[in-house]
Amino acid sequence: MRTLALSPMDRLAELAPLVVRAIVGVIMAAHGLQKLLGGPANFGGVLGQLGVPAPTLMAFVVTFVELVGGILLVVGLLSRLAAPD
Repeated sequence: MRTLALSPMDRLAELAPLVVRAIVGVIMAAHGLQKLLGGPANFGGVLGQLGVPAPTLMAFVVTFVELVGGILLVVGLLSRLAAPD
């Protein structure tokens, strides 16, 4: 029979995904903010030198996805939708 009280390891196991999600979200948002403050056009120039098609458009898309996606990860919004089954 299983008890209702969780052991300390069970509590840590439940906390681990939250901590990882928050860390990854902060890192993503920081990279997006760095691209935004540095100017997406500058990042577009780098992408153009790498041969990425439509570098300016891709710079704006990548900046938006990193910034907004990172914030959503930290908040936890839509994380269940993106999680594997």
